[in-house]
Amino acid sequence: LFLSTTNSRPLTRLTRSAERIASGDRTRRLGTSRRDEIGQLSRAFEAMTRNLDARARSTRDLAANISHEFKSPLTSIRGAAELLLEGAAEDPAARTRFLENVLADAHRLDRLVSRLLELARMEAEPSPDEVVDYEALVREAAGEAGPHEVRVTYGSRVTQLRGRRENLASVLRNLVDNALQYADEGSPITVLVEDVPGGFVRTTIHNSGVP
Repeated sequence: LFLSTTNSRPLTRLTRSAERIASGDRTRRLGTSRRDEIGQLSRAFEAMTRNLDARARSTRDLAANISHEFKSPLTSIRGAAELLLEGAAEDPAARTRFLENVLADAHRLDRLVSRLLELARMEAEPSPDEVVDYEALVREAAGEAGPHEVRVTYGSRVTQLRGRRENLASVLRNLVDNALQYADEGSPITVLVEDVPGGFVRTTIHNSGVP
C-alpha cells in the first residue's frame, strides 16, 4: 500500500500524461513538487513539453513566412503571364519588361528553395559547435552583397563566439539578402554588432524599405 501510494500512482499519472502528450494534447501539466527521482522525471517531462510547444510555434511561423515569401513572386509571375496572353506580347518593350519580371521572380523562388534545402540539411546534419570569428563572419556576409553598399559597424568587444559556423553564416547571409531585396534603390544597408546586457551580442541589419 505504501509503495502504491508513493510510487505506483504517481508513475501511472505520469504515464497517462505522456500518452496524452504523444497524442497531441500538451495542455496538461503534472505540477508535482516531489524532490525524488519521480519529481525529477516529472520536471523533465514538463521541460520536454515546453520544448515541443516552442518547436510547434516555430513550425507554424516558418510555414506562414514561407507562404508569404512564395505568394508574392507567384502572383507576379501569374500577372505577367496573363498580361502577355491578353496581348502585351505584341508590344516588344512590354514583352521584354514582363519577361524580365518573370525571370527575376523565378530567381527569387530559386533562392527561397535553396534556403529551405539548406535549412533541411542543417536540421538533418547539425554541425558541431566551434569557436567562430564572428567579426570576420559578419564582414564576410556583408561582402557577398555584390555591388550594393553594406556598412558594417562592429561595436562589440566580443569578436569570437562559440556556435555552429555554417548556421550563423546562413542566418547572416539570408538577413543581408532580405534587407537588400526590400531596400530603396541606391540606399545603403547597415549592419551593427553591439553588446547588450546579460553578456549577449546583438546584430542589427537595417535598410530603408520601399514605400
